[in-house]
Amino acid sequence: MTKNIKTLKECFEFVKKTKKNKLVEKISAGLYVCYCVLGIPIIIKHFSPNFKIKFYIYNIPLLSLSRKPRVGTIKLNENRAKRIYFNVGSLFFTKNNTGIPRVVAELSKTGLMQSEIEFKPIYADPVTGTYRILNQIDDTRELSEVGDEIDLRKGDVLIHSMINVNELDFNKDFFQQAKKIGIKVLFILYDLIPIDYPEYYKKRDTKLFSKWLEEATKFDGFLAISNYSKERLMHWSQETKTSIPPVQVFGLGSNFSPSNEDRDTTEKIPVEKPYYLMVGTIEPRKGHEDVLEAFDEYWDKGGQARCVFVGRKGWKVRQIVQRLEHHKEFNHKLFWLKGIEDSVLKKLYNEAEAVIVAAHVEGYGLPIVEALNYKKTVLARDIPIFREIGGEFIQYFKDPSELASLISKGKNSYLQSKDYESKNWHTSFKEMYKAITLIENSI
Repeated sequence: MTKNIKTLKECFEFVKKTKKNKLVEKISAGLYVCYCVLGIPIIIKHFSPNFKIKFYIYNIPLLSLSRKPRVGTIKLNENRAKRIYFNVGSLFFTKNNTGIPRVVAELSKTGLMQSEIEFKPIYADPVTGTYRILNQIDDTRELSEVGDEIDLRKGDVLIHSMINVNELDFNKDFFQQAKKIGIKVLFILYDLIPIDYPEYYKKRDTKLFSKWLEEATKFDGFLAISNYSKERLMHWSQETKTSIPPVQVFGLGSNFSPSNEDRDTTEKIPVEKPYYLMVGTIEPRKGHEDVLEAFDEYWDKGGQARCVFVGRKGWKVRQIVQRLEHHKEFNHKLFWLKGIEDSVLKKLYNEAEAVIVAAHVEGYGLPIVEALNYKKTVLARDIPIFREIGGEFIQYFKDPSELASLISKGKNSYLQSKDYESKNWHTSFKEMYKAITLIENSI
């Protein structure tokens, strides 16, 4: 079906199979409309999951345009049980193994497995804006489309799990209608870092986040993933004199699912032991430069343990990436692994000397919870959110020298995390459902 065509490469393959080699022809392929000359797509119109319209000349980006908000009629159905609709945003179109997409996929998968409440992951069709239901999520977090359009009844809950102000703008009439008929429209709040620390982001992203937050306050509530994030929202509300709806907190799980492609826990990892592991996108606030500085100090004194970074390349990181890739120990004692499967990541966690979490600021700290779930030692920067998440079960450092000292002492000197009671995604989902109920009862 053409609706499953999600990438430009898939679009070209579809055009190649269906073209008729007319002088001029128009071929619709999923999110793409191709205007072809003699079977060659010259101008391509792309309905982006980010709710922009993008134009290409063949495969070269030309321009990106905003879209006018859609106006439509909500389908009503009072003859069914209450539902939670969980909007997974662009996750259906882009497989992304980083923090927020992983959280969204695991909550979706867990929600489908429970029976306490009727739960439906949904996504917005980028072409029409219509919300459709996803009834299956496999162990690789691929979302399988069923395609049924959602209907609504009073008492339903619609949760936005991703940050997409363009989608809010495009479907604002839908959300306003939903609120009027008694649907609770809620947003998951991960953090306020783009506002509190704009230096870590592109100006455009900070502006879009601020606009998203302002729009979200007009609805029914926030589900914050930590007390720290809730406190930062309260502070922002007071500072900007912006009224906010009720806020409740739930925690995140840690037993993320391994890939179908490889469940073999005996799989050989691509790094020799001993090594220290750091998991997360390469971006300025994550503290990779401080970790490199700590290992340089450690290696200069004869240390032999390796440093392993796992994560994709982010933004504003040219300097750190150059330093990493041109480091004298790169691919010897220093490794950067990108795009690995969860089965490999699980093995890396299991065999690491310790897990390092060096972020200067964070909304939660999922690698801490994951590491403690595997009973691993965690060496974390001493910031409030990590104290909230890790408490007495992890060891803290304030600067690269303190981290270098901890690495030099070795694992025999580390705190043991065996008494830590890990939280799985079923518990996380129950906490989220309780938070939803508390918001409903407070309105």
